[in-house]
Order: sequence, then C-alpha cells, then structure tokens
Amino acid sequence: MHIPIEQRVTAIAFSVTLVVVIVQLIRKQKLREQYALAWLGAGLGILLLSVFGDLVGMLARLFAVSYAPTLALVLGLLFALVVLLSQSVVISGQADCIRDLAQSVTLLEWRLRQLEEAESRPGLSKNGLLAHNGHTTANGMTTIDEEALQENGL
Repeated sequence: MHIPIEQRVTAIAFSVTLVVVIVQLIRKQKLREQYALAWLGAGLGILLLSVFGDLVGMLARLFAVSYAPTLALVLGLLFALVVLLSQSVVISGQADCIRDLAQSVTLLEWRLRQLEEAESRPGLSKNGLLAHNGHTTANGMTTIDEEALQENGL
C-alpha cells in the first residue's frame, strides 16, 4: 500500500509534535512516571508507523487484516481502552482514599470538640472522652454509646 508523500509528511509532523509534547510534559513533571513510559512508547510507535509506512502493511499481513489502516485504528483503540482502564483503577483508589480522609477529618473534628468541651464541662476526663462511658475497640478506636452522650448533654 502506497501512502502519498503529502500524507506521510503530515503524519510525520504530527508524530514528531506528539513525541515532543510528551517529552516536554515529562521534563516539566506534568506527566507522572507511571504513565510516561506508556505515552512515550505510543508516541514513538506512531512515529515509526509514520516514517515506515510499509510497516503497517507488513503488520496487517502478519495479522491477516485485509485493510491495513484498520489495524492501526484497532491498535489505537486498544491503547485507549488500556489507558481508560488504568485511569479507572487510579480514580477508584483515590475515591477510597478521599473517603478514608473525610472520615478521619470527621473523627478529628469530633475529638477536637470533645477536648474543647472538656475544658469547660465537668464529667469529662482530661483526655476529652466521657468518663467511664467509652469503650476502646481492638484497633484503638474509642466508641461512645448514645446513652452516655445524652447523659452529658451532647
């Protein structure tokens, strides 16, 4: 399959621009290391396919694809799906971390309120917990029952 020179030059220009942008993002630390290698590999792969146009035809024959550009589109689609999957995994992990952080902040705010009230109210121990009404769990968390909160007007 012969690609006209104008299309080949355009493809090479876009490929070189893509590789330069990827390198600049890596250099300015805007692209994390865990993604940089994949993007750099994809950019260089596109550049290779642009420079060596017959390579697409050889790969198409190797995979028994009758229309060579279809193979390039399928490979691009597969790359995009892998990127989407990896981003979904990262987003899911970050959502879990955000939930855990929000719970920690809530517990710290509650503890701060308890300490502030301990300074001004009798019946609370020095550490800010209700005297003798708290239960410590195996992981070190202190739980307070509803009855104890109501007795102390909380």
